[in-house]
Amino acid sequence: MFCSGPLAELTVVDWDTEPGTCPECGEYAKGTFETVPGLALLNFVDDGEAEYFGQTDVCWDMQTTDRDEQGRATLMCPAGHTWQAAMDEQCSTTGSGERDGSLTTSSDH
Repeated sequence: MFCSGPLAELTVVDWDTEPGTCPECGEYAKGTFETVPGLALLNFVDDGEAEYFGQTDVCWDMQTTDRDEQGRATLMCPAGHTWQAAMDEQCSTTGSGERDGSLTTSSDH
């Protein structure tokens, strides 16, 4: 489910380690890997050939969390370690467009 707007609240639950911590070093997750599409702008010259303009318009409303085959999000800690986590996102009922949800981390990495 896609909701635009900032992430309002994300609850992390892990039964093996402290909630939201890296299974390798114990640091809290810095964030999730995201895919944000963009449109690389072109500049057409006199002979009809195109050159990159040097600017990309980012489509923030199409941002999605990267997930593995099982639907788990990829988390990263400040040290650069990654691990998978099950994430259940739901749009808030306030109509504000903010996202909230829960995250259950897994020791698979």
